[in-house]
Amino acid sequence: MEKELSAKEKLLQVSIKLFAKKGFSATGVRELVKEAGINISMVNYYYNSKVGILKEIITIFYDKLYTEISAAIDKNDNFETRIRKAGRATIKLIKGNEDMFKISIFEFPYEHDDIKEIKKEKVMKIMKLLYGTLFENLSTIKNEKLNLEIAIPAFTGIYFSHFMFKPMLEVVTNTDFNDEFYENYSDYITDIYLYGIMNKLKK
Repeated sequence: MEKELSAKEKLLQVSIKLFAKKGFSATGVRELVKEAGINISMVNYYYNSKVGILKEIITIFYDKLYTEISAAIDKNDNFETRIRKAGRATIKLIKGNEDMFKISIFEFPYEHDDIKEIKKEKVMKIMKLLYGTLFENLSTIKNEKLNLEIAIPAFTGIYFSHFMFKPMLEVVTNTDFNDEFYENYSDYITDIYLYGIMNKLKK
């Protein structure tokens, strides 16, 4: 028997669904509370405002991403193994939280400085994790050989890109992105990140 969600949890889950589907700006507070079946006063009570709900979603997603990547990385592993483990953890986390991912990446209401600040804080925390652990011992490599300011954002970008374009890819390629697809996706995309497409073509 499933545990009944609290009013706070219902509001959060409904907000994730509607923000991902319609966008933050296009979703009204009254629509949220109607869908959640709660009183409108609960928004202010639990989150202070609709912006507060967005902050909570962003915080939850990036904290989960940080935790999953951090847990996956073993400093005793070699560089390639660390990359592969972190890649698998990233894909698994996003696949299980696609709506939260979409909101956390794309929602950026410029009129709310607190949203910008929290996204900056969370992203910088993850970047520092990648720099300090995933790419540990590579920081001494000369810039002309490996520019970490490019390599680290490219790491997140190559794993994020599929989910960012997934709705369009489903229509254009008529592909069923099932569990079998994702079993191969992480290692395949990691091969491209580490060794490039030209190496794939040589096989």
